[in-house]
Amino acid sequence: MQVIAADLDQAQQVADFLQRTLDDREHQLHSEVQQSDMNNQMIKDELAKLYDILEAQREEIGRLNTMLDTISGQGGIDETVDMAILVDEKVDKAKLVHEMVDIALLVDET
Repeated sequence: MQVIAADLDQAQQVADFLQRTLDDREHQLHSEVQQSDMNNQMIKDELAKLYDILEAQREEIGRLNTMLDTISGQGGIDETVDMAILVDEKVDKAKLVHEMVDIALLVDET
């Protein structure tokens, strides 16, 4: 009888240990999921900001192109060159933001 009682006691200790280990792992996984959800939300928020910036830059490029067309129609070559340089700078910035959005999307997919 003592052997059976000792075996039962040992089995209970193992079961208790396994339950504690399972509870700890469940808590850890829950924390990881919460952290992942927060990270995903931060990425989505950042993407939304980048899309807003990209849209604003597209609008600015359109406005600058219109101004460039107007200036070139008036024959002001110096102003046309200056405006072309400004448009090129804006286009480069828009391309950079677009690349950042693409990278952020790749990160979000992983």
